[in-house]
Amino acid sequence: RTRKSDDAEGDQKNSLEPPEDPNISTLFLYGLHKDVTGELQSTKSAKVLQAFSKYGCSKVRHPPNTATSTYCFLEFPSQKEALECILDCQGRMTIDSVDLTLKWAAPKQENANKRQRREELTPHFVTQEEAKDSTTLYFHPPKTRKGDN
Repeated sequence: RTRKSDDAEGDQKNSLEPPEDPNISTLFLYGLHKDVTGELQSTKSAKVLQAFSKYGCSKVRHPPNTATSTYCFLEFPSQKEALECILDCQGRMTIDSVDLTLKWAAPKQENANKRQRREELTPHFVTQEEAKDSTTLYFHPPKTRKGDN
């Protein structure tokens, strides 16, 4: 029960182009959380690999230390196989009536840079120690009791 989705969004077409680095042969598959049965989200499920094995997908990688995930990475032997897959699917794949989005995976360094920028933008909360050495007011919210609203 695997089929390609017929429609591809205009902005999705841009991500169908292969990366300049010919060593990148991994695709990013997102939307596993849309499966109400939870089977596609399971890191133990073989359905995703079965759906993409006809394109030469050799491995499905999920985030580490988790039993379920909203996304995974599809690893191919070469960029050629990955390109054939993403072009044939037009960036979309439907597995068991669940519409999934397919894009080129970003290199690890690029993801690390994004994560670092996100951390830099995260607001810094002053600790009690920092507050002692500053003119910043440190507020300790009162503890709520059970039954209080």
